[in-house]
Amino acid sequence: MSGKYTKLINNDLLESSNDNFRNSLGGFYQDVETSKGDELILSSGTDTSPANEDIEKVFFDLDNQVVADYSNLTPSYTFPVRIASNSTSFLDYDDWRTFVVGGVYADKSYEPKVTSTDHEYRNFSYELPYTKMESLGLETEPISQVIQISYDYTQHLSDYESQINNFESDLLIPNYYILSDYYMKNDGDMEEIQKAYPTQMLDWVTLNGNYTTPEFLFSFNESKIPYDVPSYIKDNFTDTRKLNTNLTINYLTSSTFSAPVSSSTTDWVLSKQQNIFLDDSAIQNLNAAEALQDCLPYKMKISFPTQTSADFVSSYVEQGFDDKLLNSLNEAFVREEELQTGNISMELGQIYLSAGDIVSEVAETTGTDFRQIDYIEFLTYCRDQYTNNNPNTMFIGEKNINRISALDSTGIYRHNSTIKSLSALTYANEVLNSVDFTITSYEDLFSGKEVFNETIAYRIEKIAGPPAGDGRTQNVLQNYWYLNSSALSDLEFFDSQVKYGTDYTYRVYAYVLVGGYKYNYSDLRVGRGLGCSGSYTYGVEFYDPTNNETMDRLFDGTNFSTDFDDSTGGTYGTPAQISSNYQYLADFNITYEPSIKLVEVPIYSKTLRILDNPPNRLNITPFQVTDDSQRIGFNFYYDSFNQFPYPSVITEAEEQIKEAYLNGKDITADTKITEKSVSRQANIEIYRLSERPSSLQDFNQNIRASLSFSQTTETYIEQIATNQKYYYFFRVVNEQGTPGITSEIYEVELINDGGYKFALFNVILDSELEEQKPITVNKSCKKIFQLKPNISQISLNTENVDFSQSAASQLSNVTIGSAEDLIWDKTFKIRLTSKKTSKKIDLNITYKISSE
Repeated sequence: MSGKYTKLINNDLLESSNDNFRNSLGGFYQDVETSKGDELILSSGTDTSPANEDIEKVFFDLDNQVVADYSNLTPSYTFPVRIASNSTSFLDYDDWRTFVVGGVYADKSYEPKVTSTDHEYRNFSYELPYTKMESLGLETEPISQVIQISYDYTQHLSDYESQINNFESDLLIPNYYILSDYYMKNDGDMEEIQKAYPTQMLDWVTLNGNYTTPEFLFSFNESKIPYDVPSYIKDNFTDTRKLNTNLTINYLTSSTFSAPVSSSTTDWVLSKQQNIFLDDSAIQNLNAAEALQDCLPYKMKISFPTQTSADFVSSYVEQGFDDKLLNSLNEAFVREEELQTGNISMELGQIYLSAGDIVSEVAETTGTDFRQIDYIEFLTYCRDQYTNNNPNTMFIGEKNINRISALDSTGIYRHNSTIKSLSALTYANEVLNSVDFTITSYEDLFSGKEVFNETIAYRIEKIAGPPAGDGRTQNVLQNYWYLNSSALSDLEFFDSQVKYGTDYTYRVYAYVLVGGYKYNYSDLRVGRGLGCSGSYTYGVEFYDPTNNETMDRLFDGTNFSTDFDDSTGGTYGTPAQISSNYQYLADFNITYEPSIKLVEVPIYSKTLRILDNPPNRLNITPFQVTDDSQRIGFNFYYDSFNQFPYPSVITEAEEQIKEAYLNGKDITADTKITEKSVSRQANIEIYRLSERPSSLQDFNQNIRASLSFSQTTETYIEQIATNQKYYYFFRVVNEQGTPGITSEIYEVELINDGGYKFALFNVILDSELEEQKPITVNKSCKKIFQLKPNISQISLNTENVDFSQSAASQLSNVTIGSAEDLIWDKTFKIRLTSKKTSKKIDLNITYKISSE
């Protein structure tokens, strides 16, 4: 499984739908709880074994289908259907009639089996990509379908970032696609370039005419490299080459870089870039260029493998309709003014891999509304609408006849626009009239057969700020439209029009042509008994169940002679009477029209911001100033880059930044960061507490000092009180304000021992702060005093001893101590007070006689 297997079916194919005939026959889907989860399971009913046991068989007379309506571009077809039963559960023919048309009979209640409601058949599979985070836990599986929305931050251009922060709109920031396309015009012929592009665009790109030569924009600039650059670096697209171009050295950072000066240029930039189209030619040109996006100081980026393009996209390119197509898609799904979309309710069933100790398949089913439009209606609009009423559009690339006519607002290019649209409409009509869209078996409509689908385009919607509501009510900045060209095996999108630290939401959509049918049931007639039989078991007459009037049969029994005889009435009979081996019959027509829907399928959405990487670790050496000043200090050395997880944080704001960074990079808190800080180290933050912290968050609001740290070494010295413990921790903050790896916590105490002062430094790890230290029940110390009882307490008292007797008999008469108040089994408290520190310690001493 290379991607998420996704099945999309419209609600008419569900068991809960109002298509009761489908529910009776089979070919409907059920949401079933399985070992994988909620899974869409197709019912097992067939024409010879219907899902409803009271129906014995269903006959489809597909050989007698006829064209029902020639008035539309796409004709509709009709064929008769007969349901038959010999079920003994029916009491009589009236019971059968109620079973078919619905209602109550005796003590039984029936839903109508055939109604005139319109239905649709859309049933297709689509492989959606895993997100990057989802794929991380699936490394043992061949996951090739992955979408990632992330960013690159490679150069810190403080002047550039400061300048664009003052722009009134992000759209005034240089656009990578426009710049790279301009760079492709490297023949130096400005006259030809001026003919190929709008004047306002050239004014914007050339910084109001101050930077006019396109071929130098992404060229190598070695002015900031303090050595002779080897030829292999100049001739290859190395990292050194990417980081040293005229773009970042003398374009984005030049004194002439600014927002457009002319109001007409500003208006053009703010208007045209709202909807940007990349047709087949633009995609081919991008593929031919170097990876110029890597020369940008930073960018948002989106990448995912596209669906393989097929015949429809090939026809667009061959007919020159791809430009008109993209603009019309924008009219339908973004503007929704003259051409409006509707919703199609579909059940979305997914089977995908789950990460864990054991990788397994997981199934989920959800009901979703997808925006859609009838494809023929869409192409008819394209044919009839030969002027463009939306000025907020542009194509990437130079002018050509198809791009000009697609955006023509006057009708001058009406002929070209109409011809292209007619070609697409003709091709679509030919497809709909082909054998592939004709029902030739009941399985085409009632067996879960999947229909044709083809992805024709993709849209990337860019929203300023966090998402709120749906995409049509938010602050949508831009829409990028990509044709699903055969040259687009992987869609890679790069957005240079962003500001550092600002949230942007990107939503990716696929636009999919989905085949299928519109169908309904009509002309119902029910059979009743004639009270006779012949070579067949039953004589049956058809009638209209609404008025009981006799009606001709619809079904031709010639092809089913083993079951029916249409000649029952003989010379005087009518087409309403037949002989049948089934007692209960009903005929009706199914009318269907092949159709194609253009469906918008959401692929992925993500909110992120561009952030710098955390700076490196500090190497710290604590020391005591060897004089009587009571000063201690720390020497700091900025370490070289090493991979490490995202550092610990001490404030809620920093926690939010951490979450944004991990989200933007698609990594977890345990993942080691492989990119070093882009901006330089700026400050060392020094925090201090006078009590032992329980967590790093205790240091919040307790910053002691912030040292400028433009070099690799620095020293901090301060005076502290003696015989008092202090707790320090340190970290580096880079020029973007990103905090680096936190140091260990240093427990510092300056001991004054009778005038002799010495410092004690102890290191406490972050992980040790929450540990519960065991209670110390004893502690060794120097033997500086001795406690000894008075001789009267330990002398032997023999007053009661009879020395004429044996010693063994008189042992119990000997006692310890001759004092009036003995100390044995009594507790005494002794307090010791230090002359140097005034600290106190209490000793509780109990005297016991251990032996006599």
